[in-house]
Amino acid sequence: MKAFGIIAGIAVVGAALAVVIYKRDDVGGYVSHEYEHLQNRIHDLEKQLQHSKEDKSS
Repeated sequence: MKAFGIIAGIAVVGAALAVVIYKRDDVGGYVSHEYEHLQNRIHDLEKQLQHSKEDKSS
């Protein structure tokens, strides 16, 4: 009976570890996507700022 408890405990830990590893990939993909979106937004804002500076100097 004790061996069954140990095996069940190992299985639960393994399952939890598998879920954490699987979710890490999802989170990593989400963070990467959001980072790319923010970089694009920053680039657009820099363009607008540069354009605004050019308009003021004209």
